[in-house]
Amino acid sequence: MNFNFIRAILCTFCLLATQAIWAQSALDTLPEPPKQTLRGVVRDLDTHEPLPGATIRIWRDSLHKFAGTSDESGRYRFEQIPVGRYRMEVRFLGHEELIVDEIVVLGGKETIHDIWLRENPESLEQIIVTAAGRDVRTIPRLSSHKITVEENFRLPATFNDPARLAMAYPGVVGTNDQSNAISVRGNNPLTLQWRLEGAEIVNPNHLSNAGTPADRANATAGGVNILSAQMLNTSALYKGAFPVEYGNALGGIMDMNFRSGNDEHPEFTLKTGLLGLEASAEGPFSDSTRASYLFNYRYSFVGLLTSMGVDFGDEKINFQDFSFHLNFPTEKAGVFSFFGVGGQSENHFDRKDSTEVEFEKDLLNIDFDSKMGAIGLKHVGHLGNLPWHSTLVFSTSENNWTSDFAPFPDQIFEQAESDHTLLRKWSFITSIDHKRPNSHLRYGFSATRDFIDFEAVVGDVTFDITRFFTHKGQNTNWIIRPYAEWRKDLIPSLELAVGGALSYYTFPDFLFFEPTFQLTYKINPTSHFQFRSTINSQYFFPKMFAIEFEKFVLRNPGLKPTRTAHLVLGYQKYLDNQTTFNIEFFHQNIFEIPIDKSDKATFSSIASISDPDWMFLTVQNAGEAINFGLETSFRKLLSESFYYIFSTTLYHSTYQDIANEKHPTQFDGRYLINATIGREFHRIKPLKERVFGLNFRMTYAGGLRYTPFEGRAPDLNDSRPFSRKLKDYFRLDARFYRKWNRPGLTTTLAIDLQNMTNRKNDGWYYHDSVKNDVILKKQLGLIPNLSYKIEF
Repeated sequence: MNFNFIRAILCTFCLLATQAIWAQSALDTLPEPPKQTLRGVVRDLDTHEPLPGATIRIWRDSLHKFAGTSDESGRYRFEQIPVGRYRMEVRFLGHEELIVDEIVVLGGKETIHDIWLRENPESLEQIIVTAAGRDVRTIPRLSSHKITVEENFRLPATFNDPARLAMAYPGVVGTNDQSNAISVRGNNPLTLQWRLEGAEIVNPNHLSNAGTPADRANATAGGVNILSAQMLNTSALYKGAFPVEYGNALGGIMDMNFRSGNDEHPEFTLKTGLLGLEASAEGPFSDSTRASYLFNYRYSFVGLLTSMGVDFGDEKINFQDFSFHLNFPTEKAGVFSFFGVGGQSENHFDRKDSTEVEFEKDLLNIDFDSKMGAIGLKHVGHLGNLPWHSTLVFSTSENNWTSDFAPFPDQIFEQAESDHTLLRKWSFITSIDHKRPNSHLRYGFSATRDFIDFEAVVGDVTFDITRFFTHKGQNTNWIIRPYAEWRKDLIPSLELAVGGALSYYTFPDFLFFEPTFQLTYKINPTSHFQFRSTINSQYFFPKMFAIEFEKFVLRNPGLKPTRTAHLVLGYQKYLDNQTTFNIEFFHQNIFEIPIDKSDKATFSSIASISDPDWMFLTVQNAGEAINFGLETSFRKLLSESFYYIFSTTLYHSTYQDIANEKHPTQFDGRYLINATIGREFHRIKPLKERVFGLNFRMTYAGGLRYTPFEGRAPDLNDSRPFSRKLKDYFRLDARFYRKWNRPGLTTTLAIDLQNMTNRKNDGWYYHDSVKNDVILKKQLGLIPNLSYKIEF
């Protein structure tokens, strides 16, 4: 690592910080900053009807307050307001009052922020909601977090990736610094499900082999998300007790949403940095309609970081992607959206000269390439007088990996191991909302078609004899799932929600009823309790269903989907308009898990990110696992130029083998502490504003677990599975930025420092044929990312 470069950058930002701090004390005496437009539409949350005559009041500080009303189309507009962070108060007769925080108005682009008000005909007490989808002083979904684009650009070391940002939340553990793989509440990262506009999709990440011990593709993670944050609206992470409309999920759901382009004026964003180049464009199709477009292209050249001394294992890494969102409002038929994303990535490692060989990897030529694409159509409208939402998405991915095999330093088999996986997924989901006084019924159905085709060649050494085995499989499965949930206010302070779904899997032929139950008790306007229980199932680990024993003969016939029962009890207290305290107890029982059916076997598919040796096993649905724990968090939204997120998680993750013996899973780290804190400083000159931001995040977590072994690899049926623990994980990240706001232009210079203390945490143990010993693989050290963005 070139530390002179890092020191120069840090010194520059320290100088900027000194100037910004000096400027803060004189803020009230400085001239007006540049100005811009804030606008949007006020709608009913359930019916999506515009609300004309709503009163909107915004304020930045005591000197900058503005008020207005929505027009006959529900639209509101504040023109020529000073740039900065605003709070918004929205009122409409018969609806809950709304207060929105963290609305950022920049000089370079208009800020478009739509408002959704919940009907509340019986209660006129104040209900406060905040921040670009951020809920405060309202009752949010249990075990969920809203992920805003503004946070993605502000919090440290997110690389504008929603999964990496989620690692700042309680119960979410990153499993490797190279990857955005997350273990949610002790669950296997392979149980995470990705969705786009509510519909299930394949893994939407570049470099899906990043951070995997076997270097083969991961089914749910990768180096970075294919969708740029420039394209995203507010996304959501669900950690358990999922909403009734979400099926085929066990351990977490990440639902991403596109934002719409500006429907009045063309706008552009250009960004360059050590990770690559990015350009986006948005605007209206014509002056006569509200139809808009949004495009984004990104090209990476990670080689710049490698030349600075960042260790990516001497691999040549590249990726690129293109995404679009076209939005077409109509007068009577609702709003139609057409969207898509496509990306490709690759990494290559070339065998080193014999004089430079230090580890086994140095003997190998390794090639990996990956492609992913998704295209979809969304409709928001009415069926009669009832709100109706539908999304249809087709997504596909293809991963190819080849590698030499070197069981001994003087014995190299060229391009001997390989892995090819092709996935295709059709996903459709629709819902209808039926609302009456004090009750709300949502019903709909989803249909998903999964196709998988894979072939893997695995090397094996037994008694110094090297052999290669080919495993393959192909399978198609439909998941048909009608669902419904009814919510009713039993009394003003107590709400009941009951519902369920029928999940039908065509391969194998199984039908499950999956009930949901929830009670919400409002103690007073600032605090409430919630209890929610659900049963869910998942077509977990599709390769295990598809793998063949021999041609056209399945290795695991009759294998069923894995099922889980979630139970969550939560309490939320609003300490003030910007600060909340949350505590949640969670318990998850996972059952009908595929495990090795042989005597004295300890292998369970849920317990680890599986080694390819699982392909030699025959499994049955006889396993169980339990995850339980307690999460606490304090959160202050960014107000008065300061914010923080403090959280702790205590948890336990275990599973049972074929003999009902209990063992810890690989993800049983037991504890997690997260602390994120930041501050902004402002300096104002005529038609110019400068903002300097300091942001830090600290993570301390119990280490992942591993199975001790001698020889080439751990035995999947070892009698001591995951009995040892890696050293505790510690990482300190930082993000410093300097933002210049001018009329019609915003520029941002930023540096992210992932792992700024350069601590290389433990990764995993493996046998190295060159060292002829078991070696501890370390994770990444300091990763700097300097970037410059222009918005106009």
